[in-house]
Amino acid sequence: HWTVCMGASISMAHGMSKALKDKGKGKVVAVIGDSTFVHSGMTPLLNMAYNGSDAVVVICDNSTTAMTGGQDTMQTGPDLVRVVKGLGVDPEHIHVLEMRRKFHEENTNVIRKELDYEGLSVIITVRECVITAAKKK
Repeated sequence: HWTVCMGASISMAHGMSKALKDKGKGKVVAVIGDSTFVHSGMTPLLNMAYNGSDAVVVICDNSTTAMTGGQDTMQTGPDLVRVVKGLGVDPEHIHVLEMRRKFHEENTNVIRKELDYEGLSVIITVRECVITAAKKK
């Protein structure tokens, strides 16, 4: 379990997945927000796709840059999926999960399936930022 700096999760996951695979250990999971992904996550995801990394990348799409005040994010929703596909991730292993209680079992099954898959997966979790949702009310 590591926390390094904003935007480092994907590049760290790539290196760790290569090191762990050589030792026959574990699956690496990287977590990044939607705006940070656009800021500094696309290049390392391209690197992972090109180099055949074995990891799961979770992009949390809350449709805002919550950390700095709720500005709009450049790529969310279907646009975000197109970017991920364009970076070379196999469309069969790109999943968009709506983070609602009623989808818990379905979402859990998708995550388990991708953790078992040997290769690169991207899971985009979608739920509006609670701060911006509260402001709208």
